[in-house]
Amino acid sequence: MDDNNRSEESQQTIIRLLSLGLRLGLIAILLKPAMSKALTYERSVSLFDALGIPLPGLMVVIAGSIQVLAIVLFLIGRLEPLAAGALVPVMIVAMLFAGLDWKNATVLIGSLVIIILEIKISRTQNNFTHI
Repeated sequence: MDDNNRSEESQQTIIRLLSLGLRLGLIAILLKPAMSKALTYERSVSLFDALGIPLPGLMVVIAGSIQVLAIVLFLIGRLEPLAAGALVPVMIVAMLFAGLDWKNATVLIGSLVIIILEIKISRTQNNFTHI
């Protein structure tokens, strides 16, 4: 039983490290576009308008706010599934209007993987409390 607990603890550590690596990678990808929406608002609105995104001024604020909030939550290591889940629709809209590229695909897939990993961590922790 003791070996089984150590194995589960090792697995949970690997999952946490993988989640941390994904979060740091997503922060690196999101930082520039998130800051760009805040620092060059008018340019971002023009881009959103040219892409045909409805209500471009509002959408820049919403997308930028979600990206900044996700970065902050990833940095502090709290509410990661919420942050990742909020990024999913933003990336889908980006893909639909701007086209698929490696950045939005990576953020979308990375966000989904973070959600899955956090569910796995949560289930593992629940198993430990029942032992």
